[in-house]
Amino acid sequence: MSGKFSKIVVLCAVAGMLALAEQSWGEEKEKLSKEEYIEKALEQHTSFDFEETLLKEVVNYLSEQHDIEIVLDGRALSDVGLDPESPITCRLRQVKLRSALNLLLRDLDMTYLVRDEVLQITTSAAAKERLDTKVYAVTKLTGNCGEKLEKLVEIITTCIDQESWMDVGGAGSIRPLVLGDQSVLIVSQTYKTHRKLDALLDKLHAVAK
Repeated sequence: MSGKFSKIVVLCAVAGMLALAEQSWGEEKEKLSKEEYIEKALEQHTSFDFEETLLKEVVNYLSEQHDIEIVLDGRALSDVGLDPESPITCRLRQVKLRSALNLLLRDLDMTYLVRDEVLQITTSAAAKERLDTKVYAVTKLTGNCGEKLEKLVEIITTCIDQESWMDVGGAGSIRPLVLGDQSVLIVSQTYKTHRKLDALLDKLHAVAK
C-alpha cells in the first residue's frame, strides 16, 4: 500500500469517527432537556483569546462554539453601568466552559446561571435574587427519621453559603419533609447554591453506599 493511499485511508477513518461522534452527540442532545444539554455543554473544554473584545461578541463566540443559547441580562447590566459593548480581555486554553465563564466574568462582578432553557449572563447581585425551588430525595441518607433530616439540614446550611439562608437573614429556604416512605428536602435557592448542594449530596450518597 503506497504512503499516499495509506494517508487517504487514515483520513477517511478519522472523518468517519468524527461523523459518528457528531451523530451520537446529536442523538444525545435530542434526549436531553435544553437545560440538561446546557449543563452538559458547560463540562466541555474551551479555548479563547479575547483582547478588548466586546462582551456581546464574546457571548456570540461561545454560543456558536458550544451550540448553546446564551443571553445577556441587559437590565441587570445597565443597573451597574455595564452594557453589551463592555470590553473583555481574557486568554484561556483547554479549560471547562464552566470554569472559563467564572474566570471571564469574575472581574466584572458578573456570573451566569442556567434558567428558562438558556444560559443567562447577569450580575452577581441579580443572580442572588433569582431563586429556584427544587426537591431533593434524601431517603437513603436519613431514612424516615425526622431527627436525621434536621441534622442533614443543619449540615447543608452550615457547609453551603451560610449567609444565604432565611434563618440568618438570607433569602434561601430549606424544608425537610417525610412523604410516606420517602424523605425529601424542598429547597429554594440560587443557581450556584443548588449546584453546590447537588455536589454535596452526591458525595454524601457515595459515602452512604
